[in-house]
Amino acid sequence: MRTALHAAPYVDDKGIELRLSMSIGVAALSQRPGSLDELIKFADQAMYAAKNQGRNRVVTFTPHAPIA
Repeated sequence: MRTALHAAPYVDDKGIELRLSMSIGVAALSQRPGSLDELIKFADQAMYAAKNQGRNRVVTFTPHAPIA
């Protein structure tokens, strides 16, 4: 989806061609119990990491188990 969006130019109502990009953050709570709010927080952190790493990319956030 990200590469298809970037590959197809968008033409605005004035005829100006633009290239769009998409930064995506992915998160999963499959390894330990968690809440929906926590999952959204992790995905949001991953999305901002994607933007900070140059945009137009997918970053996966993997929560680490707490250190005992």
